[in-house]
Formats: sequence, C-alpha cells, structure tokens
Amino acid sequence: MYGAYANENHAQWLFSLGGQSKYITEGRNNLTAGGLQFAQLDLNYMQTDFQVWLAKGTQEDYQELNLSAVRGFQFGDWQAYLGAARLVFSQTDEYDTELATGLIYSHHPILLPSIDYVYSTQADGSFVMMALASHPWVISEQLSVFSHLSIGLDFGYASAHYDGVNHGEAGVGIQVALNPALHLQAMLGYSHPLHDVKLEQGDNHHWLSISLQQAF
Repeated sequence: MYGAYANENHAQWLFSLGGQSKYITEGRNNLTAGGLQFAQLDLNYMQTDFQVWLAKGTQEDYQELNLSAVRGFQFGDWQAYLGAARLVFSQTDEYDTELATGLIYSHHPILLPSIDYVYSTQADGSFVMMALASHPWVISEQLSVFSHLSIGLDFGYASAHYDGVNHGEAGVGIQVALNPALHLQAMLGYSHPLHDVKLEQGDNHHWLSISLQQAF
C-alpha cells in the first residue's frame, strides 16, 4: 500500500484486478480458508498517490476496504514518503487508521534498499519493514523480472504480546506488457516465521499473487 507515488505533474490513473492464493501480511495468514480477490484504483498526481483497495475472501466471509493517500518526496538519491490510510473490515464492523513513512535509496544500479514504518491507532502499535528489492530485470520489451527480500520487526502492531523480530519474506515475480497500457503481473511469495511468529506457533507460507493492471 505504502511507498508508491508518481513523479509526474499530470494525473495518471491505474485500475487493477487480481487475486492471491493466501492473504499473508506480517508473516501471518489472515484467513482460515481460501485466498483473496481484489480491485484497486489509483490516482497519481504531483507526487501523491490516492488509492482505493477493495478485497473479498474467496472462501471465507471476509471484506476489507482501504482508503489511502501517500505523498512522495525526492532528496537527491533518496526517496521518502508520508502516508495515511483508513481500513474498514465490514464483516466485523472494525476500523483502523494507519500512519506511515518510509525511505528508499534509488541510486544503486541493481538494488533498492528501503525501510518502512507504519503505526496502527487501533492496535496502538507499529511495524517496521527493512527490504532489499531489485530494479526490474528487463528481458525483452514485453517481459521483466523483479524480486525482493525483507525482514519485519513488530512492536505491538501484529501481536500485543511479543515485540521484536517478526518474520522474513522473499518474493520473485514477472511483469508482462500486453500493450503499453495493459500489464499482467504474477508473483510467488514466501514468508518464514521468526521470533514473534514462532511464539504464536506460526508457520511458513507460500502464496501466488496475480493481477491485471490497466493505465489510463
């Protein structure tokens, strides 16, 4: 959700439809059965991203709506952002407001090191993600490959009982340009339990995410 913004001075729209075989966040499976299907609409304008994300469980009665805004800043080789989001969980009538910030170093020719911080008002806790992502490896005009490695630190955000090293994550994906404005993206993710997740008897997870993205 956080960390993406546009450098363009004109409005850009992006509509996405997709699904995930599991709904994994913070090293935990948020659903007891099945995966997630979602629709997303982004408006990028003047280094600000406005996003609406609506998701529904494929087998479980689960619905989530996220409304967010992210403002980006450029400082030489560094990119930073400030963001806020409102999360609505309709099946339980629960709400959350999150505040986020992050920093990305973009000058390295291969890697994109980053750190992200998010605070949840509902949980009164925070989560830190440190990551190494790759610049897209362009194989052809239509095909590119991307990957990432990350480690999460939990401070009362995902668990109220444990603080510290939470989980490790890795992902690799491809993006296929069907035409200049339409892209198909697929990613295989893996989450490995570390201290916090292990204390909750958590397990490792594999999942597949596929989305179709139309720019206009």
